[in-house]
Amino acid sequence: MNFQVECATSHISDIFAVFSLLPHQILAHKGLLDRARNGRHFGMSFDSIIFISLAKNMKTTKEKRKRSEILKQKDRESAKLRRQVKKEEMGQFSELESKHRLLTSQYNLLKQQYQSVTDFKNQKEEVEKELESLRKQNMTLKERLALVEMEREQHKVVNMALHKEMAILQSINKELEEKLQQLEEVNMELKSTLGDLMNTIQLELEQTHINQQIVDNTVDLVSQLPSNSPIRRPLLGFFTQELSQDQAKRIYGISDRTYRRVMKGNGSILTEQKYTPNVTRKRVTEDQLKEAKEILDDILPVQSGRDFRPQEMTNKRLYELYESSVEGKPVSKSYFFYQILAKEKIHHSKNTKFCPLCEKYEDGKDDEEATEHVQLFPIQRRSYLKDKEDISSGKDSTTVLVVQDFTQLELDGSFVQDLILCKYSYNKESPDHLDREYKHFIGQVGDKNDISFVAGAWLSLIKSNWFNGVKTVKIWSDGGPKHFKISANMKFLLAIQQEEPNIKWIYNFFASYHGCSICDGVAAQAKETLSRTMRDTQKAIRTVPEAIEIVGKLRNHVASTVAITSNNLSTPTLHGIKSFHKFEADKHKNYIFAYRTSEDSKWAKRYQPQNIDNLSDLFQ
Repeated sequence: MNFQVECATSHISDIFAVFSLLPHQILAHKGLLDRARNGRHFGMSFDSIIFISLAKNMKTTKEKRKRSEILKQKDRESAKLRRQVKKEEMGQFSELESKHRLLTSQYNLLKQQYQSVTDFKNQKEEVEKELESLRKQNMTLKERLALVEMEREQHKVVNMALHKEMAILQSINKELEEKLQQLEEVNMELKSTLGDLMNTIQLELEQTHINQQIVDNTVDLVSQLPSNSPIRRPLLGFFTQELSQDQAKRIYGISDRTYRRVMKGNGSILTEQKYTPNVTRKRVTEDQLKEAKEILDDILPVQSGRDFRPQEMTNKRLYELYESSVEGKPVSKSYFFYQILAKEKIHHSKNTKFCPLCEKYEDGKDDEEATEHVQLFPIQRRSYLKDKEDISSGKDSTTVLVVQDFTQLELDGSFVQDLILCKYSYNKESPDHLDREYKHFIGQVGDKNDISFVAGAWLSLIKSNWFNGVKTVKIWSDGGPKHFKISANMKFLLAIQQEEPNIKWIYNFFASYHGCSICDGVAAQAKETLSRTMRDTQKAIRTVPEAIEIVGKLRNHVASTVAITSNNLSTPTLHGIKSFHKFEADKHKNYIFAYRTSEDSKWAKRYQPQNIDNLSDLFQ
């Protein structure tokens, strides 16, 4: 039995080896082994039984495996189908969700549109109500318009009548104007004729009166002369020329004998005598010397910073200007040149040599700036002299000319600034018809000659009514880059123009390096007076009040201090003002008009400062 089992086991191992069964699979056939041991398979051999059993089991296993594979395949297909279904469901869900969102947004939009439609209906109702109200108002306006049209038609009728009457009146007025013009022409002719006649009569009356006065004077002279005077007969000879004997006897009360003796003489003693016998030369007075010095300061001013007077004109022209300016009796020409002018430091020159631009031009250098300068400075000097002549001639009797410049006054141990303003105005009684006034504004020690100094001085002048009755003020100065020809000073000019709109303010500048003026002579006179006073009194002048008192004693000079206050004169730079030499300001707008020269009538550039205030607002 054991042998059969071993054989069976051996065969089983072989069989399993044949079918490539694993050992753990053998355990699955435990029942088959048990049956083989018990020999229950109808006398079949153990090997056959095992083999048949294994074959059946293998078949069953294959079928199971096949079914299992089929089931697994079905499971895989089912899982794949489920995944696909799930994916489709997810896609459908996303699509449904998207449709839901779209429907929600469409719903909200429809809701808004519904609300808009509701609001529109409400607005429509309100508009219909307003429209109804406007219709009623329109009806009222139409009724009123109809009334206005009726009134308009009535006015048209009245207007036509008035136009006809106006045309008639204009025609009558035109005729009256023509007649009036004719009458005025006749009146002008009559006035002219009457004026000429009156002038002729007046001249004849004046001449008659003059002739009678001359005759009376000669009669008085002859009657007062001693009968034995050596000049009595010569005088009678001159006085009785072209008179008959009866006329000479009646007028001068002379006898026939005297008349004959007079006729025999020739009057040579009067025409040949050159000098007054036994009379010494009269002494020149201090007033004459002082007046000559003042006129010389005006004609030949001492240049600023120098101790000499440049003379470009001839001596003949210089003495003519002195004679025309002197108020009293002029000194003789020889005394003027050898006693007055000889004591002065005079630099004679046809052209001043102190200007670098003029020197550059004279050296023949090709320089555009120098060429323009040489053309400019005679124009400005000529314009200045013309302004002065216009005032003296009475042509501009309401115009004043103001020349200003700075100088330094030397006190004992210090210097002070002195702003000098020379004013020329018309004076009919003056020999040259010019009235001169020299104003000194003397600062304290340490005050600078800047725009604050200038503005303070001019503010004082305006408040003191220095320009009462004046319609035009023409200012002249050099182009001082610290105080005169700067943007702040132009702003100050504009503020003055707007503060005093009834006066026309014109600011002129001399050409560069040619700004010497009457102010230089006035400055020299003031300095000389201070120096002479200290030498005469042997006492130092140390304070500003002392200097003001001494300078103020000069003829036509007025001296005072200047109040320098904080101001708001700062302004954006007005570019290019150095190339212009005349400035005017607008009375109402913030405009400054710049001219190339003082002879130009058309401005070349217009400036508009941004922060212009009233004059009162510029000072605190």
